[in-house]
Amino acid sequence: MGEIVRRYGPGYEATHRLSLEQRRVLRDLGRCRTAALGGHREKCDRCGLERNHYNSCRNRHCPACQGQKRRQWVEAEGQRLLPVPYFHVIFTLPHELNGLARWNPRVIYTLLFRAASEVLMEFGQRNLQGQIGLTAVLHSWGQTLIQHLHLHCIVTGGAFNADRQQWQPARNGYLFRSQAVSVVFRGRFTAYLERAWAAGKLRWVESPVSGDAYWQGLRKQLLEKKWEVYIEPPIAGPERLVGYLGRYTQRVAIANNRIEELKDGQVSFGWKDYRDGKQKTMRLAVEEFLERYLLHVLPAGFVRIRHYGLMANGNQKRREACRQLLPKCETVEAEHALTPADSLTAAPDSVWAHCPECQVGRMIPVARIEPAHRSPPGQPGQRWAA
Repeated sequence: MGEIVRRYGPGYEATHRLSLEQRRVLRDLGRCRTAALGGHREKCDRCGLERNHYNSCRNRHCPACQGQKRRQWVEAEGQRLLPVPYFHVIFTLPHELNGLARWNPRVIYTLLFRAASEVLMEFGQRNLQGQIGLTAVLHSWGQTLIQHLHLHCIVTGGAFNADRQQWQPARNGYLFRSQAVSVVFRGRFTAYLERAWAAGKLRWVESPVSGDAYWQGLRKQLLEKKWEVYIEPPIAGPERLVGYLGRYTQRVAIANNRIEELKDGQVSFGWKDYRDGKQKTMRLAVEEFLERYLLHVLPAGFVRIRHYGLMANGNQKRREACRQLLPKCETVEAEHALTPADSLTAAPDSVWAHCPECQVGRMIPVARIEPAHRSPPGQPGQRWAA
């Protein structure tokens, strides 16, 4: 991804209207793991191999910089786990909202979190007579990088009744009726969206009709359409589910290992067609590829992983009370930790990585490499320099 940005980013930025955050992403990806950011000289303590090791940009949208964050997230999430079944719930917004989301990402994403979490918490209170816990992760993309707004949630298979100091488990293999959740979620999100529209919080751009006509037509489409909510039990226990989610919570729209070729101004990448389950290759012009990629840049400071109910940061005491009522919680399985080979690509700034030559020694820093240049604060400077 860095090579694509370094070669085509300047031309794309010069001819397209981009947000400040999108420009920052291009700048950081173009400099990631290059002399522009500095680094260190390291040497193997066994075979003597020496190499330059440049720093990563640590931008949350960079596909090369998320491995270490992913490992830390899995370890932290493991401490929150209760020894109960967990369900995987996926809320998907209709594609009719893609236009509004493109121009108002912060508002639409916030309403998605709010509506989905409130609906799940209310169903937990009503059906299980207590407070459930959930962790929600926002994704805005599909396999081909088009807009596909959805929220992944892991939900406790039971609820804690604080008044009775009692744990109420969900029935085996069943949480809530997905159809009922879908109907309530549709109504809740649409109501919040209508309030935001009435308050003037939504920008309206891509429509030839008047604002009122546009909103009435959109509202009618949203209320008449069946919204997608899937509720699936975990494949093999809560630890495996957290590990599964951990593999992509910190990822961006596309990983480097999916990009197959950059040739003649076109990018080829692999994708899975879920209609037939087959792996396929898509080829896009670089301009189209970058446009799709930047479509998923989050607003500055926006939090895309959030905890609610028993999983919230302020509910540690309630989680401890639940553990007293439940069997001892197991730790996160070791299979989800990063391997030594992963450390070379997933955690580029870490030291003591395994030697790529002898596969036995450790790479020890021996000298510092200063950044090739430093830009004044608030200015992009030589953003494409390597």
